[in-house]
Amino acid sequence: APQDNFGNVTTTYLAAMKQAVDTNPNCELWSNVETYNPDVGCAEPTITMLNQLNTEIPYVSKMTSFSFLHYHSPKVVGWAEFEDWKQVIYPRLGKTYTGPAMGYENKAAGKSYTSSVAASSTYPDENGVELTNKKYAGSVSYTEDHYQGRQNVASYQFIIDLQKQTSFISTSVNFIQQVDKNVIFPQNVTYYVSSDGINYTSIGSVNKPSTSLNASANHYQLDLSSAVTARYVKAVVTTGTTNWTFCDEMEVIGQR
Repeated sequence: APQDNFGNVTTTYLAAMKQAVDTNPNCELWSNVETYNPDVGCAEPTITMLNQLNTEIPYVSKMTSFSFLHYHSPKVVGWAEFEDWKQVIYPRLGKTYTGPAMGYENKAAGKSYTSSVAASSTYPDENGVELTNKKYAGSVSYTEDHYQGRQNVASYQFIIDLQKQTSFISTSVNFIQQVDKNVIFPQNVTYYVSSDGINYTSIGSVNKPSTSLNASANHYQLDLSSAVTARYVKAVVTTGTTNWTFCDEMEVIGQR
């Protein structure tokens, strides 16, 4: 199962490998699909993965990946992108996903929200919908349209109105870091819930990850031991820096 060089493996190479392997009836040619972008150390977009599959499937018997758990699990890329996997990647493999994520959805999708500090006019929150429009950026480059940026802000918060009392088990905000561009992960994100939009209760906090990568992404994901019910979900972002912070999506995950 040779690794596919991030999708740069050629059909000529695959055809030659298959021809060689087919001479031995006891052998099969598998492919090890690399599921991350080596330049930025994060998950490849789903469409890139689909292109890799379309190239390799005609020549191989089975596929493994390096590495779904590191780069494409819902704890890493978020539930919205994981939904893409279920709807796009699994059918291409001729399979139906039946794992534990089935039956859950992003309750924050399309919902309105407020921000205590407006995003920079250079890197704005376009039309005030980017935090909940289910559109993750395709890389960790802060210049991508789906990111909104803030600079020299010690703390700020988002409040999502779920429009009704809603049960959920997980919530997150996705941030990126590009150290050489002065884009830094927040120190922590603390989550609160409320039924009336006035009185809030903390449900937990997620701290900045330890990483030596110049460019990376992180879901500040809080998984709850049991479901909570609320109408409003607040994320308080403590930056600990005068540099930039950039995020694209906030999710609130509950059963359908």
